Parts: sequence; structure tokens; C-alpha cells
Amino acid sequence: MPVILDNRNNNTVLNALQKLVPSLQKLDVATGVFEVGSLLQLEGLWQQVPKIRIMMGTETTKTTKKAIVEALLDKSDESIENEKERDDALTGLPAVRDGNRTQKLEGPALTNWIQQRGT
Repeated sequence: MPVILDNRNNNTVLNALQKLVPSLQKLDVATGVFEVGSLLQLEGLWQQVPKIRIMMGTETTKTTKKAIVEALLDKSDESIENEKERDDALTGLPAVRDGNRTQKLEGPALTNWIQQRGT
């Protein structure tokens, strides 16, 4: 597998994770933007990893934070809607929520996002 993931010729993070996740004991993700749809695309794989931590940068001004949260909510809604086109029942979403509740998935941005969504 290439060391640099540049989204050319199927050299994507998604493809790399699909290959790596089944053999992982833990997964630490540092990202600028997180979409719930990314976990839905890894349905059936991420649940096999005992611990997943998702870290996003959150240090910013109140105005910027508000704009980022609003944008993330919009993008997350869009991500879920895109996933609904592939899987109208969103069969993986309950597993994502359960992963957050059981702290299998952890990360302040993910926790805050799910809490703001009222789940």
C-alpha cells in the first residue's frame, strides 16, 4: 500500500482503511473534517476494531467555532443524505450511535456532534 494517499487511481483513505481496519486493534484518526458517512461507508469493518478515537482541531474563536459547527452539521446532514442514496435504511447508523454510547468511538468532535443531534 502506498504511504501517501492522494486520491488518484483509487489511492484513497477509504480504500486504505478497508484494507487495514480488519487487522487493527485500535484506530486513531486525526482529521480536519469528520463525516458520519465515512463510518457508514466502513459498515461491518469499523465495528471489529475494539477502540476508535477521532480527533479534530477545536481551538478557535467563538465566531469561527459557530461557523464550523454549523458547516459540520450541514456537511454531516449531506453526508448522511448521500449515504441514504446508497442505503436508504441507513443500516449502519444505529451501530455508529451505539459505538458512541459505549465509547468504542471516542473524540470530542464526534461526541459533541452526536449530542447536538439529540441522540
